[in-house]
Formats: sequence, C-alpha cells, structure tokens
Amino acid sequence: MISFQHFLKYTLLLFTAVLLACGDCAAQSATSNPEYKRLKAEAQFLYINKQYGLAVAKYDSALTLVPNSKAMYVNRALARIEVKNYSGAIEDCDKAIAIDFLLAEAYFVRGYVNHLVKENIKSLEDFDQAILLDPSHVDAFYNRAVVKKELSDYIGACKDLEVAIQLGYSKAEYKKTEFCK
Repeated sequence: MISFQHFLKYTLLLFTAVLLACGDCAAQSATSNPEYKRLKAEAQFLYINKQYGLAVAKYDSALTLVPNSKAMYVNRALARIEVKNYSGAIEDCDKAIAIDFLLAEAYFVRGYVNHLVKENIKSLEDFDQAILLDPSHVDAFYNRAVVKKELSDYIGACKDLEVAIQLGYSKAEYKKTEFCK
C-alpha cells in the first residue's frame, strides 16, 4: 500500500503529463522565436558577467515575448536576488510555479529568498517541496539544513547534511563538522 503523499505525488505527475501533452507545442514554438532567443542569450550573458540589473531588463523583454516561460521567471528571480529585489524574486518564483507546479527549482529559489528575508518557516516548506519533487536536489538538502539549524532542529540539520554529502556536495562536510558536534 502506498502512502497518501506518494499517491498525491504520482497523481500530480500524471496530471502534469496530461497538461504538458496538451499545451507544450505552443510553448515550444514561442521559444523558437529568434528575438526571444537573442534576448535570452543576452540576459544570460549579462547575468554571467554580473550585470544583474541589465540582465533583469533583458529577462523582462524576453518575458513580454514568451510570458509562459517558467525557466525565464526562475532566471529573472536569480538576477533579482542579486539586486536585492527579494519581493520581485518571490513573485517570479510564484509565476513559475503557477505555470508548472512541479518545478523543483522554483521552490528551491523561493525557499532561498525566503531564507534571505528571514521567513524560515516558508523557506523550510519550499525546500521540503523542492526535495519532494526532486529527491536528488542537493542544494535543497544543504539549504534546508541551514534553515533547520537556525530553527534549532540540529538533528534534522545533521540528517540533511548527511544526505547532501551522500549526493556528493563536499561543502556539506564542513557544515556537518560545524553543526553536528
């Protein structure tokens, strides 16, 4: 017998597969637009070169052409984090989740922002969701450990760090020696 949580997860996966089969063709043709591709490439170049404000503007332009690009919302959220526009970053993650509620990376980024603004309970919930959707999301385990430690859940933090280590995240070794004495 499977748990309700597993039943819900697989039901959501099936529902999403049906939705994607019905609507993915339109999204693919929109993202093949040469202007969109140019703006996306420019935004990524600016982000890599730490010109975050300019990157946000390019992401804005790209999103006017393809307003249902979940990846573009997450990327813009990352740029917004760098310019300390945390509320904008959370809004972008919310939009990405509204487009694809199974997008682990959107929950992870929103959890990261919630941690930055000291919303640790919300952050923990987002990291939980990212891990539920992607059990190998090493960054979610690591960051959830940091939040758990701040919430005085030392045992939970140590368990998450152990998983992060098993998934190959060497930075977790250092935190484990710091948190798990």
